[in-house]
Amino acid sequence: MTTQMTDGITYGGESFQICGCNGPEFFDPKEHGLNPKAPSTACYRGWVGEYLITDRLLLRDLYVFHDAGLPVKNKTANGPVISGVAPIKPETWGGFNCLYKDLNLSTSFSGGLLVASGFVRELAVNMGYHPFWKYTRVIELVFQDGKLLEATDKSSVAQEIREKHLVPGFLNMPSLSDDKTVMKWIEDSFSLRYSFVGAP
Repeated sequence: MTTQMTDGITYGGESFQICGCNGPEFFDPKEHGLNPKAPSTACYRGWVGEYLITDRLLLRDLYVFHDAGLPVKNKTANGPVISGVAPIKPETWGGFNCLYKDLNLSTSFSGGLLVASGFVRELAVNMGYHPFWKYTRVIELVFQDGKLLEATDKSSVAQEIREKHLVPGFLNMPSLSDDKTVMKWIEDSFSLRYSFVGAP
């Protein structure tokens, strides 16, 4: 399995990756007439979002491979207009056929996100999503109806995991200990319980 593309988010003028979520999906392409399909083994779900936090959580840009049913149509920006924004053909890698640039679609997400930056290259594994503890900077963001309520730096949690709670895993690569005490400590380190994306 190839490493999967992750959603990005801009917070405080800095770029992060979304590595964990507590709460409902805050965007569903199918609700907007899209039929996402995998453009490559690096994006099985068929789309990637770039989010922005202003006074609330916005889906700024959307990359998607929209399957219109015919190969010839899939070579063009063939998706429907969303909130007045028509797709354009992306000029970047990824195999997507539609880019909704400056979509700025407001969300009503309630829950928490773990966002991270500073990936530790030595912990790279070419499969799935990278969990939060593989990054040097981790922030927990808590939202209510799309509005940011609080932001807490959790980088020390990720650092302690790297230093104390890693064991040899698949193909002898570092993975997280499945010890119940360790898992409880991780859960207690956050204000919400997360589905840790990519965790072993």
